[in-house]
Amino acid sequence: MRSIARRRRESDVLSIPLLAALAAVMVFTRPESGRVDSRVAEGAENSQAELDTQIARWIADLGSPQYSQREHAQQELQRLGLRAFDSLLEAQRHEDVEIAARSRFLLRSLRVAWSDQSDAAEVKSLLRNYDQFNRDDRRNCLRQLAALEDSLGTAALCRLARFEVDPVLSKQAALLAMGHAVPADAESRAKLAEMIRTTIAGSRRTAGVWLLAYARSLEDPASVISEWERISSAEAELLARFPEETDRTVLRDLLRWRSEALLKLDRKDDALGVLRQAMTLVGSDRSEIYDMLDWALAHKVWAVGDELASRFQDQFHADPLLMYRWAEAQRNSGRSELAEQTAKTALEMDADRSERHVDTARQLIERLDYDWAERELRQVIASTQPEDETSIEAMFFLSDLLFDLQKEQAAALVLQDAVEAIDKNTKLLQNFNRSLGAVRSLMHYRFAEHCAKNGDVQGQRNHLEEAVRQSPADIDVLIAMYRLKGADAEWKRGAAERIRVVSSRLRDGARQYEEMAQNPANQRLRSDVATTLAMQLNQYAWLICNTEGDFRDALRASRRSLELSPDNSAYLDTQARCHYALGDLENAARCQARAAQLEPSSQQIVRQLEIYRKELADKRKSSASDGKSN
Repeated sequence: MRSIARRRRESDVLSIPLLAALAAVMVFTRPESGRVDSRVAEGAENSQAELDTQIARWIADLGSPQYSQREHAQQELQRLGLRAFDSLLEAQRHEDVEIAARSRFLLRSLRVAWSDQSDAAEVKSLLRNYDQFNRDDRRNCLRQLAALEDSLGTAALCRLARFEVDPVLSKQAALLAMGHAVPADAESRAKLAEMIRTTIAGSRRTAGVWLLAYARSLEDPASVISEWERISSAEAELLARFPEETDRTVLRDLLRWRSEALLKLDRKDDALGVLRQAMTLVGSDRSEIYDMLDWALAHKVWAVGDELASRFQDQFHADPLLMYRWAEAQRNSGRSELAEQTAKTALEMDADRSERHVDTARQLIERLDYDWAERELRQVIASTQPEDETSIEAMFFLSDLLFDLQKEQAAALVLQDAVEAIDKNTKLLQNFNRSLGAVRSLMHYRFAEHCAKNGDVQGQRNHLEEAVRQSPADIDVLIAMYRLKGADAEWKRGAAERIRVVSSRLRDGARQYEEMAQNPANQRLRSDVATTLAMQLNQYAWLICNTEGDFRDALRASRRSLELSPDNSAYLDTQARCHYALGDLENAARCQARAAQLEPSSQQIVRQLEIYRKELADKRKSSASDGKSN
């Protein structure tokens, strides 16, 4: 038989008129794709409809009884290249098996320039071997493109939506492109809309329809709302009738995008109605529940927490973090008492699994739920023996959390309990890469910071002296000694000498590790060497830029540490401080903003960003005032 049952194609769901901008599509055809038949080369003069008619004839000839006619048609379509892409995409499911088979072969033979000369280096790197990727690798590539800063991957995602043969991946690329932050100014939005139209020009497929609707929404969001309703209804129908052409998660994400568009227009009730449709597509897998709940929390649709918790009761009552997410939604919607009850239920789960509570606390901190995290850690400490390793871990963790929240005395007291336990069994530290002296030093440093906050200079001095005795090379202690208010000349000389000795050791150590990193004999240990080198450079830079010395050398060291450990929030915090020491407020604020973006749960980093931004704003205001007065 030469025919099979006709199925609806993904490109049949919605269609748009073909655009005449043929040259815009040609940018994706590699030069080696071949000569175009003279009848087609006159496309600039002929209408697009005539071109489509010719393509349709060749596709029909792929099923001709005559071998020569089939071969001729195939050769002509190959020469035409990507201009026949949409027609071949549709024909791969033709009722004639010969036409379908040859169309699939032609689609596989088409060569797409996935990256463009205008793409950033990161984009080109991600797309370098795209043709060789399997489906999972391609999906991962899409996500990595979407994760690039400053929407660098948006144009590539539009390109993938246009020419990725897999209909599901094509739609996912479109959704990821649509998910980027909308530019704040009208000019940038117009440029983005034009880029989308140029990239999608001539496409009849569903992802192209979505992107063109998105381009219109960039210019007039309200005018496209009814179109999004038609688009999502058509995709829902496709999922019901031809599930191989789409995916449940694609429709879910499309509905979420539509809901977000309604929220931006302040149509909250309509947005919730659409989101309820999306929730019917959430499976029982916890990762899907988390995904929907986190999306709702990010978009402040608090009611979703209640509805998901009602629908997936078993999953919520088996997972404390899901319960905490629900509590977060309750608290953010003003139901504090109910939130506390839900959080208490989460706290009581897995009471005998202390390690899980420590991990829960870590994730609560990432969600900025500091009070619940503290409660989790205190329960671990209370429910385990002081000599238990998990108890010590919880003490370290809790002390760091309290110190970050500027509760210095409480942080020091927790460490005091840890020191008492470790004194009885020093083996407790063997898995923490810390010495007892270092822990004692940190305890005294935090007591000193408490004294400083309360104006107790003598108490601060006493604790700093004990801290430096316990750990002479602790750079935060040295910085605090250098900054001690009302210090006499002898103290200042002693602090400066300690800084000189420690900074010299750090710099020498960094040079040695730099040499090791370049030595081929150490390639097996290259990662460990690089990690240690980055740490040494960062410590050196942090010590110098907070005290005295060559600030420019400190900045060079900081930059090198970030070359070795990119996007390290602590190292970016150091680089910001180096810029600040040099009086460069612009770059200080820029680096600190990136650090805060990477680690928003660090209150120290966030507070420092506020300081830099305020000083920068004051400086600009002062400069503007001086300009007016002149």
